[in-house]
Amino acid sequence: MSKKLMIIIMTMVLLLGTMGTVKAASFTDIKGNPHEDAILEMSRLGILEGVGKDQFAPNAELNRAAAAKVAGYLLGYTEQDAAEASKTETIFTDILGTNHEWAIGWINLMSEEGILRGTGDELYSPGDPLQMVHWATNLIRVLEHEQSGMNWPNDYNDMANNLGL
Repeated sequence: MSKKLMIIIMTMVLLLGTMGTVKAASFTDIKGNPHEDAILEMSRLGILEGVGKDQFAPNAELNRAAAAKVAGYLLGYTEQDAAEASKTETIFTDILGTNHEWAIGWINLMSEEGILRGTGDELYSPGDPLQMVHWATNLIRVLEHEQSGMNWPNDYNDMANNLGL
């Protein structure tokens, strides 16, 4: 499967759910969902895990913390990589001590890679929903199509359309 196709599939799935701690076999809210197979596969791979209490929440918005993990997987990072990166100091001041602290390693990795950036004033806003233009920007960076001088958001939207994202 090509990297572009895998990214497109993962993007579709990530727009349908968020992270948590439940195994795919016990999701009670995805039966009959047109993306059920993709959700189960992403869960099997450990990329998407649901929101708890046997729920995947396929209609929930993806937040910035979860997006860091998905982007990390797209680049080939592992849970072990994220665990190691969580030991390094973060430039963001709004992650430690929150329910998004689990993602600090992923956020550190994606920040170092230049894939995900903060929201200003040393903030990452990990619980904020990821808007489509933000995800398109992240995918353009993962696919290494970002060009010097691109203006956000228009140039990123145009590039995403040109790439078929």
